[in-house]
Amino acid sequence: MAKTIIAEKKVGKSVLNGILLRRRLKLSLTPGKESNPNHVKAIAINIASMGFVLSKELIAVMETLPVNTLTALNNALSTELSHLVGAHVKYRPLFRNFPKDVPDTFEYYIDRVVGHLESWFDITDNAKLLSCGHLINTEKWDMSNLGACPICQFQLNDAELEPAKERKPLNAKKERLKVRTITLGGQDEVFEIFKSLLSSNTSISPQDKEDIAIIFESGKEKVPYFFPESIPHKEVLSFVAGQVLQHLDSFEIMEGRVKNVTDVLRIAVALSNGDVSLATATKFRKFSKKERRFLLSMLEGCPNMDEDMVRYASYWKRLGEILHPGEYKARFPKAFASFTKIRNNEKIATFNSRAEEFMLKGEIDALLKHLKSRPSELGRKIDYIVSNSYKKDFPNVMETFTPIAQRIPTPTLLQIMANFRIRASKEKNIRIILPKGNLAKVQILDETRKPLSNDICVQMQNIIQIELKSRFAQLPSMGKVYLDSNLSSYVLPASQRSASKALFTIPRGSQVSLSNDDIVRMFIYWKEPSGRRTDVDLSAILYDNDFNQKGHVSFTNYHEDGMVHSGDIQSAPHGASEFIDINKKKVIASGVRYVAMNVYSYTGQPFVEMPEAFAGIMGRRQKNSGEIYEPKTVKTKFDLTADSEIAIPLNASSR
Repeated sequence: MAKTIIAEKKVGKSVLNGILLRRRLKLSLTPGKESNPNHVKAIAINIASMGFVLSKELIAVMETLPVNTLTALNNALSTELSHLVGAHVKYRPLFRNFPKDVPDTFEYYIDRVVGHLESWFDITDNAKLLSCGHLINTEKWDMSNLGACPICQFQLNDAELEPAKERKPLNAKKERLKVRTITLGGQDEVFEIFKSLLSSNTSISPQDKEDIAIIFESGKEKVPYFFPESIPHKEVLSFVAGQVLQHLDSFEIMEGRVKNVTDVLRIAVALSNGDVSLATATKFRKFSKKERRFLLSMLEGCPNMDEDMVRYASYWKRLGEILHPGEYKARFPKAFASFTKIRNNEKIATFNSRAEEFMLKGEIDALLKHLKSRPSELGRKIDYIVSNSYKKDFPNVMETFTPIAQRIPTPTLLQIMANFRIRASKEKNIRIILPKGNLAKVQILDETRKPLSNDICVQMQNIIQIELKSRFAQLPSMGKVYLDSNLSSYVLPASQRSASKALFTIPRGSQVSLSNDDIVRMFIYWKEPSGRRTDVDLSAILYDNDFNQKGHVSFTNYHEDGMVHSGDIQSAPHGASEFIDINKKKVIASGVRYVAMNVYSYTGQPFVEMPEAFAGIMGRRQKNSGEIYEPKTVKTKFDLTADSEIAIPLNASSR
């Protein structure tokens, strides 16, 4: 029997192949000795309905596989690809013939009120009793167009739904559909993905962590051979260390990589399935004696233990209750002593507290000398230093910062350069802060800093640019490389910490062209937890060129110039959906430049608590052609998993 990445009994269900398919649209298959072209054709037809095709090389290998292997592979492909484009669920909008037959909002609300009174007083003719308890006049309401009770808008059961009006089939030629090709991959490519993730200079997404954990569990025999020489990002390092401790027989592979007490803290958090960024509190699980000894032994060898523990004192107090360092005070005396100081709230002088003293006194030279030993800390405070050394001490700052820039990580340098690009502006009156990259916790603050001179800002940028060019010049040559012009529309991500699982990941601030589509169709899907009604609303806000609001489309306004809403579903026991169509030409003609997509949990449940919630956009040329949800037309689809009740996934712009 042919093999995929792992054992024969898991062919077609290989979670490792699933990672390869999702991330690179590739499959790793070993050729067999049979001939089954008809079965492969059936698979090709199946995935074509979702907008995917098989490459010639992949087809050639698949045709040599036995029937049972192809059956398993077909099931796996159907499952994985349908989730990628959102075709694994039924879409149940309020108005099932959307975008046609969506009533006027005001008239519809009047009909709802009248219908409620008729049902309440039981004076409804041609009545049909729905599961929600309302009596519906079937002559007044077109039940073939409704997926929910028109009075309360609670979702109907499948048995209550009347046959929907027949829709025209999707005209593939007029839609000019672009297909995605699945190609043949190598068996080690998934481990190359693993190595790349571990080598990341930025934080990684929850999906990245999930994939790393899967690779550790399912491919641990190969993991040591693809371990990178360096794991530069501390959060990634800590998460990986936790995985090593759980899945590998030896921890030797991590020797020399854990360098400070915060690294150890993050490992303890990772072992407890907590947030290794330390942005949210973690409930530590009980550790085995082996794990306790391991964590304490790593602490014992760390420098500046007292000082670094102070930064996350509350974490260490809770962790000390779990580790019981007193049981090992003879073996790990330094760790025991530091835990004792933290527990007793002893005052400890820290590196940052001394830096704060210099800042309060305005002693810039002393502050520079103090920060020279920790380049990243100097980088984070360089704006303050430059602002307070204006004219007088700036040459000294330049002289000090230039050699230290060589020791500052690239992501930090890019952030510093981006900061000085706007610091000369006199028009910036606000600052936008994203704690740990979390848009749900965005803070908008008044800009209290005085603008810097353009000359100073240019000099700071030049220092960083020279350093980056020198740094990149030392990297191995990539030969001749073609750069797609579309890449100019993508923002280089400084963090992927809050990135959601998506058909393809787009960094915040990037632009995606929808120029080939006449209609942009926004969509959401959600399913409520058992026994807890969940109402999620999709809306769009319209702005002109100067960001003046021009209107909106939502459950309170189904129609706007060039836009239409599919109706408000107020419960989702079977999974519900809402759509908004944007006719680009009509919207632009009405003076609109920006359309902001807004997803709101009306009943207050965070998205993370829902069994499933996702959103996305489709590109269409014919609004009434095909089903409301056509997976072939999906441009992107992304999961809603944030611990928040509101999301603004994207903004559409006319140019």
